[in-house]
Amino acid sequence: MRAKIIKGLVALVLLAGIAIGVLLYNLDPILERLKPQITQAISAAVKQEVAIGTISARLFPSVAVEVRDVRLANAPEAASVRTLLLNSSLSELLRGQLSVDRLAVEGARITVVRESDGSMHVGGVPLSKTQQQSGEPAPGAEAGEASAPATSGEAGASSDAGASAEPQEKKAGLSFALHSGGLEDIQIVWIDRSVTPEVKLELKDLSLEVADVSPGEEGSIRGSATVLSGQSDNLTLEGTLGLPPAGGVLPKADVTLTLAALALDQVAGLAKAYGKYPEGLAVSEQLTYRTRVKIDEGGILVEPKLDADQAAIAFKEFFTKPAGAKLQFEAAANPTLLGTVTAKEAQFALGAIALRLPFSFSPASGTQAEVNSDRFPLSEIGKFVPAAQPFQLGGEMEIDVKAALPSANGTDQAPKVDGKITLENISATVPAGGKDSSAEGKDAGGLPITALNGVIALSGETVEAKPLTLKIADQPLTIGLRVQGLKAPSIQVAAASDALQLKPILGALQPEHAARWDGASLNSLKLTASTSLASRSGKVDLSLGQSSLGKATLDSVAVQATYSLTPENALAAANLERAVLKGFGGALQASGSLADGSELRAALAGKGLAVGQLSALAMPDSKLQLRGTLDDLQANVQGNTQNLMPTLNGGARLTIVKGEIAGFNVLRETLGKIDSIPGVSGVLTGFVPEKYRPLIEADATRFDTLQLDSGIGDSALHVKSLALQHEIYAITGSGTLGMNGGMDLKTQLRLLPALAEGMFLKEPKLKLLADRQGNIVIPLVIKKSPDGIPVVLPDISDLLERAATNTAKEAGKRALDRVAPGLGGALDSLFK
Repeated sequence: MRAKIIKGLVALVLLAGIAIGVLLYNLDPILERLKPQITQAISAAVKQEVAIGTISARLFPSVAVEVRDVRLANAPEAASVRTLLLNSSLSELLRGQLSVDRLAVEGARITVVRESDGSMHVGGVPLSKTQQQSGEPAPGAEAGEASAPATSGEAGASSDAGASAEPQEKKAGLSFALHSGGLEDIQIVWIDRSVTPEVKLELKDLSLEVADVSPGEEGSIRGSATVLSGQSDNLTLEGTLGLPPAGGVLPKADVTLTLAALALDQVAGLAKAYGKYPEGLAVSEQLTYRTRVKIDEGGILVEPKLDADQAAIAFKEFFTKPAGAKLQFEAAANPTLLGTVTAKEAQFALGAIALRLPFSFSPASGTQAEVNSDRFPLSEIGKFVPAAQPFQLGGEMEIDVKAALPSANGTDQAPKVDGKITLENISATVPAGGKDSSAEGKDAGGLPITALNGVIALSGETVEAKPLTLKIADQPLTIGLRVQGLKAPSIQVAAASDALQLKPILGALQPEHAARWDGASLNSLKLTASTSLASRSGKVDLSLGQSSLGKATLDSVAVQATYSLTPENALAAANLERAVLKGFGGALQASGSLADGSELRAALAGKGLAVGQLSALAMPDSKLQLRGTLDDLQANVQGNTQNLMPTLNGGARLTIVKGEIAGFNVLRETLGKIDSIPGVSGVLTGFVPEKYRPLIEADATRFDTLQLDSGIGDSALHVKSLALQHEIYAITGSGTLGMNGGMDLKTQLRLLPALAEGMFLKEPKLKLLADRQGNIVIPLVIKKSPDGIPVVLPDISDLLERAATNTAKEAGKRALDRVAPGLGGALDSLFK
């Protein structure tokens, strides 16, 4: 019995095999008749003449026509398809009909090239302009041939308007009613020679399967490929997909596209080649992008998600994100065919900063957006913004803001913002420019700003920071801010403090100079500034009450200035309308203007100021200090701020009374260097009378008046005239004082009779050095030494010449007196 069963089964298998063989044998001539129609359909689809190799039937796992070796007719090596499967039913094939409900492509190799002139070809076969742009079928493929040949045995169908009105699909031997399809092992190469460098983009291992797609029903779609990545199958597509139902517009779909491990260096190369890469941007490593699209009766849902945690991104000096730091964005948006978009969920995360960004957009009403966050540490900003790192930001911030941005076509163009930004215990450090004197070579810690607290409120077109409180070097300060209007805002800023000690502030910035600010304090400080971008103008007011700058006292300071802006909101012009400083025992007034953004003009006038206090304040480390009372100062300068020192020019006149040049004694330096007068032994300082010895021994050049008239130009102060007057000596001259500290003065030291006559009593021969008025005049050249102290170079040649002249005159007078007593003196008096 068992043997009979086995024999029966073998017989059935043999019969089935014979039947299949007979069936396939009978199908071959049918398929040969369909071959021209299949060839024309493929040619029409690709808009190029194609040739196919073998055509055969496949019965398992489903009935299909297997077309092998599909190639371009004119370039067989340009593009090829290993296998093309056209699924149909067996009964239709036996009737000579081919109704394709599934199409599958296996093993395709396609290279598309765009040349430098813009022409395109597939493996050397050009795509004509007509084929590329108009979408017309390839030559020899009439309209309608691809989808509905007239009969199963004809190569094509006539498109004549007079053709039979009978539906073509009933007459055709080939028709398509696709419900599914698939791609497998597809390789596509895109080469673009129209850009430099040449672009080559490969889409490798493409596979795609679409199944059971029909109107109103959902089929499946699944695919994968490798593109712009070192990871295989990094591009995936999966989900469900259906054709629009009868009378419908949108298909039903729920599809997710994922681009994983996208190599950013390859993406950057593409962007650079096509001129779409921002200058200063640097990217490396990889990121992943995913988007889900769902379409159903409820509308359209788009869910993009970007995960750039593994990416390294930098933009100039403004932003840096290392690989491994969190950077993500995801949203759920509902777009419509009317152009509106609503995203009730949108999140952005950078490090520990997480922002919620829901928004909606309508072409008619514009954009409604929100920015919300929980409290996040400001220290996170320093991790990604290099410019913020030196400031060591601390504290926390919370954002709750809603914004309405009108449509570009709307009538109300004013944006509106509502909400608040909460600042809690914000801190920062302003980097110091000096060194810490307590630690050799160590940078100073900087100026600490701490305890910044407050709320920035936003309402409509107004942004207001109700007085924020903070501490500068542990000293309280209040700041107010108000912005009215967002399109062309008016901005007001105010700052106030009862007292700011300067030593903790300036000492933090330059610790090596902290001691000079002992006791210095700015009291009753008030600063207000306002700017209107509508009128492009603004003003600044600054006032101080009685304050001190070290040992100097300020009674008050008042400054008022106005300015205007360019259309780009850069400074166009400014006017210093009022600047008055009362203190230092007198008053100082300044005025000035700035035109065309760089042309500076300024005037300064002062009277009654304690010059010693100003000198110590302006040149605290100088070995020379000027002291006295400023009787009068008038100065006018002009120049270009973009290149100030070489273009600065003008003039200044000043008079100082009852003062001294501390650190330099021109009398001692001069007389102490003259020791070679014939007949006189020793230096001239030895002949100064005792009552004037203190003037010689003092470490200063004292004067009753000092007058200076100078011009400014060529980066130097050109001294037109210098006149220093004391009761026993005087200095006059001219020369140059360089802005870099250089000095070159040509002067005369005149020892007046009050001093000279006393010196004659000690050494009568010194009379030979005197002029007719009884003065001893000594020419001097004064230069500055490397250590900052002036060097006096007396010119004694004039002294020697005068001594020789006076010696000859004395000899002649004595000879005349011997002839006629008194005649020599009488003649000498005639020439005085």
